[in-house]
Amino acid sequence: MLDWQPSALSTAEKSNVYEEISVVKATDLLKKDHDMVKKLFSEFEKSADSAHKKRLSIAEEICEELRVHSAIEEEIFYPAVKAIRDKKAKFDIEEALEEHKQVKSVIEDVRKLNGDEPAFGAKMKVLKEDVEHHAEEEETEIFKEARKLGNERLEELGEKLQIAKERLMAA
Repeated sequence: MLDWQPSALSTAEKSNVYEEISVVKATDLLKKDHDMVKKLFSEFEKSADSAHKKRLSIAEEICEELRVHSAIEEEIFYPAVKAIRDKKAKFDIEEALEEHKQVKSVIEDVRKLNGDEPAFGAKMKVLKEDVEHHAEEEETEIFKEARKLGNERLEELGEKLQIAKERLMAA
């Protein structure tokens, strides 16, 4: 079972990922989230297999970031993109939601492990691959559709995403 440990990334490192954003477009905020999780996966891969506590801490942070990220996408971003009423946008959103289900299933499996089982590293590898695939598709397909909403709407959504993210991180 994963226990919450101090962040693998320092507050300064996290701030650096988001520092360029003041008025943030939804797509920029979500891309920064993707970058944050990629950095955490890199930290996980660099940690030694024998460093169970560190690997557990990083894994939990990844799982928590993904929990919040998927929740704000499902609650705010995806419905806005789906409202474009474009056939491709609707298909891409449905596919993304299915990918979220897959990622959530792997996260559930990871959180049941204590870090020293062989399955732990394997599950984290699968999670990384699933997340990278999802992020790539989202950044190339869904963000392209989202740009049809215009900068003003994307900034409005970005503000809503940030508020929801802060609320969920505090919960």
